[in-house]
Amino acid sequence: MPSPYRFALLAASLAIALAGAASAQPAPYTLDVLLPLTGAQAFAGTSEQAGLKAYEAVVNRTGGIHGRPLDLEIHDDQSNPLVDVQIVNALLPKKPIAILGPAVTATCQAILPLFENGPVDYCFSPAITPPKGSWVFGSGATLRAQMIAGYEHFHQLGYNRLAAIISTDATGQQNEQITRAAMQLPALRGMDLVDLEQFNPTDTSVAALVAKVRAANPDLIYAWAIGPALATVLRELANDGFNVPVGTTPANANIELLTQMQSFLPKALVTSGLPYQGDVQPPAVQAASSEYLAAIKDAHLQPSTIQAYAWDPTRIVVSALRALPANATPADLHNYIENLHGFGGLFGTYDMRSGDQHGLDGRDSQLIYWDPNSKEWKYYSARPAKS
Repeated sequence: MPSPYRFALLAASLAIALAGAASAQPAPYTLDVLLPLTGAQAFAGTSEQAGLKAYEAVVNRTGGIHGRPLDLEIHDDQSNPLVDVQIVNALLPKKPIAILGPAVTATCQAILPLFENGPVDYCFSPAITPPKGSWVFGSGATLRAQMIAGYEHFHQLGYNRLAAIISTDATGQQNEQITRAAMQLPALRGMDLVDLEQFNPTDTSVAALVAKVRAANPDLIYAWAIGPALATVLRELANDGFNVPVGTTPANANIELLTQMQSFLPKALVTSGLPYQGDVQPPAVQAASSEYLAAIKDAHLQPSTIQAYAWDPTRIVVSALRALPANATPADLHNYIENLHGFGGLFGTYDMRSGDQHGLDGRDSQLIYWDPNSKEWKYYSARPAKS
């Protein structure tokens, strides 16, 4: 029989072998992500988190980053800009190559000054407007490009009397400025802003405001408000019996959110959608869309425009890190993204050489409307007949 000594020797050899195998596993490639998993914007953050985890699985099935598995370490900013500042100040001493997020304008603006000297930050909001050459990038087309594209789509369908209901938060202030300026553009000649009303996103009733909008007799209302604030507006519009299309920001293109609002949704809730949701899809965008839809299906999720605001920036950063040497610096990553062009994403074909830190002009967007029966977004291809 083997001696106790031989058993001990075999056990020690096995332990050494297992330890060696464990040590041979490459360390994860960690990218820190800031998202609002709690607080007022949690509806957006939780959807983006689910989408990012689906993308993480795609990356790791296809080799990770230089053989290292991608680890998206998500930090909850509680929808609070002060928390974002605290998180970023804790992360910067670790010398990250990049930080992803946060998700909304106010939180992105709060941390923008912290990245004056790097590293790269890719904010998931389209409403952020970093200076040209900045270390900060914004997701999707700029808010201005996105809004004007939406107005042009509606104008082409024959809607000419626009009323706007706008929240007074940071994004809402931009919405007002862009809307007023857009009405002076040649492409929108014939479209009139018949009324513009503002409200605090914490207001619980906007009945008086809706009465003013109705009196202006619009054939289209744009509700520039997000999440619970949008619900307040839509509830009052339903109570007042409006029967005109209501446009809104793609940030509200969230199935869980709209399901909660189902009892008071307008007959046509319309927003700017992704190219794959319409009838035009360039090949590079088609490939990106197919990858996204397959990953979302594998993860048993519903596709959502809001996921794209996190998906495209993360995909751009990961693609850059895969193309750059393993020892790439934040400056290398910054320069790579600044010169990126011909890159197909969910929002369209990116050309970061535009200098707007977004790389899209909004022309690839499509008008989509929410179908409460099938609980999905559909292409808004023609003006519906009056009921």
